[in-house]
Amino acid sequence: IIQRTPVRKVHMARPASRSSTPLPPRMQRLLREARALLVGFAALLLAAILITHNVADPSFSTTGDGGAMHNLGGRAGAWLSDLLLMLFGVSSWWWVVLAAVYVIHIFRHLDEPPLAGGRQRWFRLGGFGLLLLASTGLEWMRAWHWEIALPDTHGEVLGAGVGSAAGALLGFTGGSLVLLLLMALGFSLFSGVSWLGMAERTGEWVERIW
Repeated sequence: IIQRTPVRKVHMARPASRSSTPLPPRMQRLLREARALLVGFAALLLAAILITHNVADPSFSTTGDGGAMHNLGGRAGAWLSDLLLMLFGVSSWWWVVLAAVYVIHIFRHLDEPPLAGGRQRWFRLGGFGLLLLASTGLEWMRAWHWEIALPDTHGEVLGAGVGSAAGALLGFTGGSLVLLLLMALGFSLFSGVSWLGMAERTGEWVERIW
């Protein structure tokens, strides 16, 4: 009788995964400060190209009149400002506000460690998206008489879709009120401002003045 001796399987030990060493707090602070400065510079540049937007410059939606460039950002600035205004209308300025709020938030919490989870960040970005959409729709419905040079109409592409849908479902007045409510909700989620707390502080200031 031939007896088979059991063969033991030798498992090779896997090398321990190298955990990334976190940066020193001073280096993290410097990186966050540099990122905030870059975003702040981008916000100033975006504001400059939006202010100096001119329909006579060659851009995304027009070939221009062949004259000198009016936009401070040159040809690239004329293209970017025209594209933003064509998509969002005057509500494009909310992108400048987004960058400014980010910079202020970073410098106010510069010495604090960043949050591990990104849920709060996604809530804020969702609130900004809601604010932007509602703002374009309300602009398309209510700001048509503003004398501002735009590629097409107020609210532009997104505003026409959101505003026409709100007007068709709820009417002119009802759609405007709902869009105002969505703007307030989006601004609250985006900025973290409580409208109830703001009302209480306003009432407190009025009482103190009285």
